[in-house]
Amino acid sequence: MGWLSVPIVTLVMFTLYGIEGIGIQLEDPFGYDRNDIKMDAIVDDARMEVSVMLDEWRRAQRGREGLEGEERWNREMFVQGSGAEGEGWGYVMR
Repeated sequence: MGWLSVPIVTLVMFTLYGIEGIGIQLEDPFGYDRNDIKMDAIVDDARMEVSVMLDEWRRAQRGREGLEGEERWNREMFVQGSGAEGEGWGYVMR
């Protein structure tokens, strides 16, 4: 091998040090460095999406409250029954 081993060992050394550097960068991905994951932006986006879904759900609930009739089920109110015939959780019919 002789002198040919010097460039081969150098190439292997740079490869291993490169892998080590990548590992150090990936070790703590939730910081505030330039290459870290932007968790604040992800959480703000998720909060906005959940808020929009809840607003739509509330709007639909208000629309359903305007309906009248005995067959309408109140699915958001569960009650705990008592006694033999009312054991367990169930829907309440208005």
